[in-house]
Amino acid sequence: YWVILNNYAAAQPVTVQPTWPSVISRALEVAVRASTTIALRHLYSMAEVNQLRGDGDIEVRWMAIPDSWKAPTEGIFQEATMRSLSDLGMKIGADPASWQTEAP
Repeated sequence: YWVILNNYAAAQPVTVQPTWPSVISRALEVAVRASTTIALRHLYSMAEVNQLRGDGDIEVRWMAIPDSWKAPTEGIFQEATMRSLSDLGMKIGADPASWQTEAP
C-alpha cells in the first residue's frame, strides 16, 4: 500500500481563542489527525500479521505534506494553494526518499 495524506502528519500548534466554536473546531482537527495516525498504524499491523501468517509480504509506505510547507494564501481551496500543493506532491511523490516506511 502507498498512502498519501492530504495534510500534515501531525497537528500544527496554534493558539485557540477561549470560545466554544474555536475550541470545538481545534478539537475536531486534532481528533481527525489522531484517527489518521491510528489508521496508518492499523495498516502496518495488518501487513505484519499477514506476513506472520505466511500469507505474503505487504509493503506499506506513506507520505504527508512536509511541516516546512506553508500555504501561500489564507483560506480553503485557494487556487494558489491548490497549485502549490499539486506541484509539491509531484516533486516529493517522485522522490523515493520522501516515502516513509515506518509506522507513524
